[in-house]
Amino acid sequence: MIALITAKDPAGQPVRMVVHQLIEQGILFDSWESQTPLTAIPEDLSPFDGMIVDEDILRYISSAARKKLEKFALQKYVWIIPEHYSTMEAAAAESAIELNINLFAACAGLKREEFPEIGDRKIIDGFIDRARDFRQWVLPHICEYHLHFAEGAMALENTPYAPEDWSSFIDGILADVYTMFAPDGDHDQLCGGSLLELYARRRNDPEILNKLFFTVDTLLENRPRSAEGIVSMGGNRHDPLFFNGIDTPFFGNNGYTVVGRDLVNNELFHYYGGLFAACAAAGKPHLFAEAMKIMEHIDRVHRDKDGLFFHASRKSQAFGSKWCRGNTHALLGAFYMLRRYPGMPDDCRIKVVKFLKKSLDALQRVQSTSGLWHNILDDPSTPLETSSGVLITYIYSWCINQGLIAADDAYIAMISRCRKALKRKFWHGYGSGNCTGTMPAADNPGYYRRRRMHLYTMPLIAPALIESAKLLNLK
Repeated sequence: MIALITAKDPAGQPVRMVVHQLIEQGILFDSWESQTPLTAIPEDLSPFDGMIVDEDILRYISSAARKKLEKFALQKYVWIIPEHYSTMEAAAAESAIELNINLFAACAGLKREEFPEIGDRKIIDGFIDRARDFRQWVLPHICEYHLHFAEGAMALENTPYAPEDWSSFIDGILADVYTMFAPDGDHDQLCGGSLLELYARRRNDPEILNKLFFTVDTLLENRPRSAEGIVSMGGNRHDPLFFNGIDTPFFGNNGYTVVGRDLVNNELFHYYGGLFAACAAAGKPHLFAEAMKIMEHIDRVHRDKDGLFFHASRKSQAFGSKWCRGNTHALLGAFYMLRRYPGMPDDCRIKVVKFLKKSLDALQRVQSTSGLWHNILDDPSTPLETSSGVLITYIYSWCINQGLIAADDAYIAMISRCRKALKRKFWHGYGSGNCTGTMPAADNPGYYRRRRMHLYTMPLIAPALIESAKLLNLK
C-alpha cells in the first residue's frame, strides 16, 4: 500500500487524475476507503511501500520531516505531483500523470491489488456533490448530462440519501431544460425533451407540454430523414449549414448541420426513444411510431448474429466496432421508452422488452471475470469500461424489479458481479474507466481502441445502486 498525501481538492485536477491511474493499475493507497487523503507527512512511514505527495506540501515541511522523508525516499519510492499540473490543460495533465504513475509503479515494483468496495452512501454522496457542481456549469444548450443528472437526482428523491433541498434542486434542473429546449441542434440538445412530460406533471403546468409539442412538430417538419425514413440526428432541410445561427455560439457546430442525415447511430435512439415516448404519454401517441421505427432498425440492421450491436449504419449497412457504450446507448433508448410511456400498447411493450432481453443474453456471454465489460465487447484486449457497467446494472435491475424480465438466477448473478466491480471504481462521484468521446468511425477499428480512459462523472450510478440494492435485497 502507498501513501497519498495532498492538501489539494481530492475531487479536482490533478488529484482525481492520479487516483484514476492508481485505480486502473491496481495500486492500493491508504485513503481509498475514506476518500480523504492525508494532508501531512505521517509520523510512521513504515506501513507504506511508496508515496505520492504534492509539491506544495514538500515546500513547507519542517527540517525534521524533510530528513525523515529523505530517508524513506532512499529506501522506497516517492513520486511528487508537480504544482503546474493543477493549471495544465486537462488532457495534457492526464497524459503526463499516466506516464509518471506507470514509471513510479515500475520503479517501486508495485503489484496489482484488488481494491475494497466503497459503500453505497459514499458513492451517492459523491454523486450529489457532482450534481451540485453541474448546476454551476454555464452551458449554452442541453447536453446528455442534463438528462442523466435529472434521472439520478429523481432516483434519490424520497429516499434517505436525499438532502433537505433535493426536490427544489430537481425542479431547478428541469427548469433549465425547459428554458433551453429548442428544435435547433442535434440529438444531444433534444434529449432533455424526454423530461418535459415529467416536469409538466410535477408543476401541473400544461404550457410545458405546449413547448414540447411545438418543438417536436418543428423538428419533424424541418429535420431531414435517412434513406430508411428515420429522423436525422441533426440539421435543417431549409438551412443545411445553419446560416440562420451565424451570430450564435452554435454556428460551425456540425451537430447543427445535416452532416448526419444518412447516419443512424445508437446514440440517436438513446435520445429519441425517450423524447417520442414522452410525447406519446403527454397526449400524442402517434409520435411513438418514430421511436419504434428507430428501435426496429437498430434491432434489424445493427444487431449481429451474436446479439451485440454494431455502432451505426448508413443506408442500412452496419459499421463500426461493437463499442460497449454504444451498445448501452441503444439499450437506454428502449429503457426510456418504457419509463416515459408506461401506457404504451401491449404489442409495443412486448417488442421493447424483447429488444432488451436479446441484449441481456448477449451481454451475459461477454461479461469479463471482473464483472465489467470490455470497451469493445468482443475484444478482450481492450480496457474494461465502467460507464457501461453502470447503465447495464441500472437498466436490467429496473426491468427485473418491474417484472418486465424474469428474475433468472444467471441475470441476478451478472448484475451482482457488476455491482461489486462498480463499487471499486468511484472516487468522489467520478467513475474510473470511462471512454471519452462518442460518434462512430466507419472503417477505422483503431479509433475505438485508442479511446483514452478517464475519471468522469457517471450520474446514473445513483439509480444503478438503488435499483440493484432493491433487486439483491441489500440494506
